[in-house]
Amino acid sequence: MTDVMGLGHGGDGAGDPPPPLRGQPGHHESDPVPPRRKTRGPAKNEKLAKLVEKEGPLSVPFDRAITYTSVGDRHDMLVREVTKYIKNKIPLDKDTWSAVSEAERNALYEHLRQNFKLGELEKDPEALRLMDGLEKAIKKRYRDTKANIKKLFMDNGGYDDVDRARAYKPHGMEEGPWNKAIDYFLSDGHRRRSEVNKANRQKQRYINRGGSSSFSSYAYKQSKSRLETFKAAHTDKDGNFYEPLAEEDYNKLKQEFDSQTQAATEAGPSSQPDEKVVFEKVLGVRRGHIKGIGRKPPTSIPSTCIGHGQEPSHQTLTQDQNTNDANVGDEDVSDEGND
Repeated sequence: MTDVMGLGHGGDGAGDPPPPLRGQPGHHESDPVPPRRKTRGPAKNEKLAKLVEKEGPLSVPFDRAITYTSVGDRHDMLVREVTKYIKNKIPLDKDTWSAVSEAERNALYEHLRQNFKLGELEKDPEALRLMDGLEKAIKKRYRDTKANIKKLFMDNGGYDDVDRARAYKPHGMEEGPWNKAIDYFLSDGHRRRSEVNKANRQKQRYINRGGSSSFSSYAYKQSKSRLETFKAAHTDKDGNFYEPLAEEDYNKLKQEFDSQTQAATEAGPSSQPDEKVVFEKVLGVRRGHIKGIGRKPPTSIPSTCIGHGQEPSHQTLTQDQNTNDANVGDEDVSDEGND
C-alpha cells in the first residue's frame, strides 16, 4: 500500500463551490468523482452459508506442525467472514486490534461461533496455541481491512480532496464506518505511522508475489513441503524466480536441506530434516515470525494448557478435499506495520 502525503485541498470559500453532501459527488470541474467501475461486490461467503445450513457449524483445520494457524478452504471461509464482519461492525479507527473494545472483540467471536466450532478449539489439548493462532489471524484481518479501505480513500481523492473521498463510499460498507475510517486516516498519529511503515517496507529484501494464501495454508492445500511452498511463492508459472535474492535464499535452503537429509540418512531411516530448524538457520526469525514459513507460536505454555497429546512432526501438510488454489503468500508475516 502506498501512502501519499498530500498537501490538502484547502479552499478559502472565495468562489469555491460548497462541499458536497455526504454520499453525493463533489462539484469540482477539474476533479469530478469518477464513475464507478464494475467490480465484484462485497464477499457474501455463500459457500460457508450453504455448508453451515447443511452441516451446522464447521471444524477448522490448523497447521499443528509449526505455525498453529488455520489452513485450507475453511480457513479461507473463516477469514472472509471475519473481514465481512469487521468492515461494518468494528470501527476502523484504532491503531491495532488490541485497542478495539473488549465488547466489540467478544461480539466478533460470538458471531464466528454461529458458523465455526470454536468450542472444539477451546477444549483441545493445545487450546492455547490454537486460540492464539486464531487471534493472530483476526488481528491481521483488522490490519488488512484498514489497509484496503485506506487504498480506496487514497485512490479517490485521499488527502488532496477529502470531500471527494468521502463521497466515494465502498460497496458493502455503510456510510458511518466509512467516514469514521477517513477521520482516523486524517489523524496526525496515523499519518506519522504511515510514513514510518512505508520506510520499513522499503527495507524488505524482496516482495512475496505468491498471492493471498499463507505459506502454511498453501502447503496444506497442495500437499507441498515448506521448501516447495517457498519456491512457489517466488516464481512465475514457468518456475523462474522474480528476484535474484529470492533465488539465492531458495538455493541456500535447498543446500541446507540436502545436507541435513544426508546426515539424517546416515543417522537412521526414520530421521528427517526439521523444516522449522532449517528455515530459522538459513533465513532467520524476525518479530515473532519465521521467515519463509510464517508466525512463530508462543513457546512458554503451561503444561495444563497443552494436555498429554504429542505434537505431529510430519513434513508435508495434507488436505482431504482437492483444491486448485495455486496462490501462496506469506499471509502470516507482518512486516507492513499497523497502517
